[in-house]
Amino acid sequence: MNVRMDLHVKTSKIINFFSQLEKKKIISQSSLANNVLISLGMANAILKKAISKGFVKAKAAPYKRYIYYLTKEGFTEKSRLVREYLDSSLNFFKKAKLAYQKILIDIKKKNYEIILVGDGDLADICKLSILQEDIKVAGHLKLNKQKNFRYKFNNSKKVAENFAFVIVESKNPQLIYDKLNSSFGSKNIYYPKFLHISKKQ
Repeated sequence: MNVRMDLHVKTSKIINFFSQLEKKKIISQSSLANNVLISLGMANAILKKAISKGFVKAKAAPYKRYIYYLTKEGFTEKSRLVREYLDSSLNFFKKAKLAYQKILIDIKKKNYEIILVGDGDLADICKLSILQEDIKVAGHLKLNKQKNFRYKFNNSKKVAENFAFVIVESKNPQLIYDKLNSSFGSKNIYYPKFLHISKKQ
């Protein structure tokens, strides 16, 4: 995952963190961390920074616990982060869709059959581009829990040389590329630049 996407995820977690504090419940830092799916260390760091900036206040509660709540400044900051997150999401969506459209147009010219590889939001974005370009998908490969491919082909009997493998996952793009390269070679593997895949073995 690249730096821009990392920041996007971090912003999302901070927004969720602030949303938890809106409830004004007695809660421990470990519970906060669990609810937002972050580490205890990160929860502690976010709280310290938010308190120092006046976004959050804490009141002591029984059994060494606290009531954390957002201040007026905290609500303003949350609104700013939500706006920033949405703008970033829309901007990324447009760029990703355009990147996949260029890839698909190139594949269409070569008369390859498309195999999508991966899962998640990028797969959905690519599928929208596929609909727009009126291209058929020959199959879909996804990683299982053991990090191996699950094959799903749409009744295609063509050999791998006629397939174009399009990587549509942001979680494990390098692993996917390496597995495809070792199985089929790098010639027909396509992916957008923002996945920052290295071709080195």
